[in-house]
Amino acid sequence: MKIGGVMGPITITFLMLLFLESFILSFSTRNHNLTCIQSERQALLRFKHYLKDPSNRLAAWTKDGDCCKWDGIVCSNVTGHVIKLHLRSYNCEAPQRSKLGDLSSNDFRGPIPRLSSNVIAIDISKNSMSGSTSHFFCYKVNELMKLEVLNLGDNLLSGEIPDCWKKRPRLVGIKFCSNNFSGKIPNSIGTLTSLQSLHIPNNSLVGEIPSSLKNCSELLTVDFGANQLSGDIPPWMGERLSKLIILSLHTNKFDGTIPEELCALSSLQVLDLSHNSLSSDIPSCINNLSAMASRNKSGNKIFYKTSKGSFFENIILVMKGRVVGYSTTLKLVKTMDLSDNNLSGEIPEKVTTLAGLQSLNLSNNLLVGSIPDNIGAMGVLECVDLSANNLSGEIPESMSELSFLSYLNLSNNKLTGKIPSGTQLQSFTAASFLGTKLYGPPLTTESRTSKPVPLNPSKSVGENVDDGPKVDWFYLCVEFGFLFGFLGVAGRIMFSESWDLCIFNFWKTFKKIWWHL
Repeated sequence: MKIGGVMGPITITFLMLLFLESFILSFSTRNHNLTCIQSERQALLRFKHYLKDPSNRLAAWTKDGDCCKWDGIVCSNVTGHVIKLHLRSYNCEAPQRSKLGDLSSNDFRGPIPRLSSNVIAIDISKNSMSGSTSHFFCYKVNELMKLEVLNLGDNLLSGEIPDCWKKRPRLVGIKFCSNNFSGKIPNSIGTLTSLQSLHIPNNSLVGEIPSSLKNCSELLTVDFGANQLSGDIPPWMGERLSKLIILSLHTNKFDGTIPEELCALSSLQVLDLSHNSLSSDIPSCINNLSAMASRNKSGNKIFYKTSKGSFFENIILVMKGRVVGYSTTLKLVKTMDLSDNNLSGEIPEKVTTLAGLQSLNLSNNLLVGSIPDNIGAMGVLECVDLSANNLSGEIPESMSELSFLSYLNLSNNKLTGKIPSGTQLQSFTAASFLGTKLYGPPLTTESRTSKPVPLNPSKSVGENVDDGPKVDWFYLCVEFGFLFGFLGVAGRIMFSESWDLCIFNFWKTFKKIWWHL
């Protein structure tokens, strides 16, 4: 069901007031004599009036009913107050048990309403909320807020992210994904020392990562992808944010080098620095990323904790050339993407110690040297993209041992020699090897002597090279020369007046001879 409509800020604000006592949960036995509070039933009925309900999901919401028994409504076992409101669209996945104040996946419009200071968690993602958020963040700046989880993702919000975070010390999760936020990341966000998850991708943020963020030492996820952030990647991220599991800074304007301090992030499973202007070598200490060196032993989930339960972490990644979203399976994902930068030097041999890595993308850089000989030790690799570099030498034999490999791109390099035999490498198309000097299946059929098949310089790798009939260009040119010479002379004669007269006289004589015969 899609619940949609246009609601004014007053109506939504009234709903937020329902949460004034909404998060004081009790595990005691419910008093069955408690019924819905009259004023809250009337507020919910006014709320229903503004909604579109084509599937008739809210049919039970009537003026004579007990609102605590209505679909999507949860009341306190003790006070009878409405404490939860779940109206997420049926077209989306079900809400997590611990989520409170879930208004996501609807069609709410207008500015974000002000919240009561007692609200603990609110999800207004996937709506059409618009405008500035300064009134939302900077309301009652001197009053401490109990807010722990705030999700405003996938809306139409704009303007700068206000610098009013000091009175929200309990925040553990922030998601501002896919809006139109601009300006810099506010410095006061560094006062959120309990923060575990920070997502602000797909906006238009500029400037550098604020140094105050080093105070947020509990962070598990930092996702600033697809903005216009610039400057160096701060070395302190590897020193002060030691619990990081996910670091995504892709598609920004970062320059400088990859700081060696990032190698100290022993819990890091997802590193995405792609589509920037980073230069110099890949740090040789990369083998210290120990979480990437170990294989998954359990199906544990990545989550951040609140006073009312845990929330699963999620992120969007590019894997095997496709954009994929991960949430409950994110713990199983280990990936490194340094593509589309200006990285130079050789691929560190120590990268092959990251035996738990599933995806390695170093494409579109300036890397030289050879593919590490021991790459076959990365036994769970599913995706390898080393295309558009200056890599040379042969493909290591050990690469044929990567039995899980399902995506491979080595194109546009200076690789030479025979492609190693193995069921995996021969299963890829010629496109995986274009723009190289490689030979052998899947590019060509081996000769009987197992010697390299010489490539025609006029052909690209991957085109058919065979010993079929050859064209003798000398005789072909002689034949064409005779033909054009004959036509040039004959044409001139045929269109002259003397030639017309000659043909006419010949035809008269021929008829006379034929008549006498």
